[in-house]
Amino acid sequence: MHRELVRLGFLDWVETRKVESEDGRIFTDFRYSNWWNQCLLPNLGLKTEQTCFHSLRHGFRDMLRAALGLEESSSSEVVDRIMGHWRTGTGAMYGDRNLLPFESAVIDRVVPTVALAHLFP
Repeated sequence: MHRELVRLGFLDWVETRKVESEDGRIFTDFRYSNWWNQCLLPNLGLKTEQTCFHSLRHGFRDMLRAALGLEESSSSEVVDRIMGHWRTGTGAMYGDRNLLPFESAVIDRVVPTVALAHLFP
């Protein structure tokens, strides 16, 4: 998780939501993509006919590539691991599937392009 979300109190908000919800989910009224499309994007002023939940995933992937730098981005394995996309084939069966410290550091190198401070007290 990006350090800016932690700094803004997102983890505290998640814990509060887990307690307040009946089933432990943090976004109780919607499936995640619906919540992004119907609540988050409009609140951020980002909802247009061309934007949706997947627009943010595409943008985050681009930001990860930029955080890695041109030379490192030629190998997409780190970006794929962070995004939760696994390569196919025999090689995918080997190694740890949890984020490695280097991969967490890459997430922290992403520069947010959307102001989030107004979402948290």
